[in-house]
Amino acid sequence: AANVGGITGPSLKGIGARRSERDLIESIIFPNATMVQSYESWKVLTDDGQVILGVLIEDRPDELVISAGVDKNFRIPRSSIEEMTRSDQSIMPIGLDKLVTDQELADLVAFLKSI
Repeated sequence: AANVGGITGPSLKGIGARRSERDLIESIIFPNATMVQSYESWKVLTDDGQVILGVLIEDRPDELVISAGVDKNFRIPRSSIEEMTRSDQSIMPIGLDKLVTDQELADLVAFLKSI
């Protein structure tokens, strides 16, 4: 089903047709190298010192909604935002390739190519 797990990143539907195997591997190994427009991460500092890093999913006049992962949405009143900057860090974890075997990485890329 679409959007299972939230909407933190772009849909992967059809990614195999749009991206080469090399592009997919590079995106996994170097997630900060390229980020899909509209899914850039933002860093928000609130007036109580809280730092929230995530994708802006709603931009309302009175509040922002930031998604920091599955079931991790933050509603932040604009009045409590001390600072907001676009981050050059992807919310996709760095080092994912170190947590999987070469075969698991190859299987992941094959799966992505198939969808």
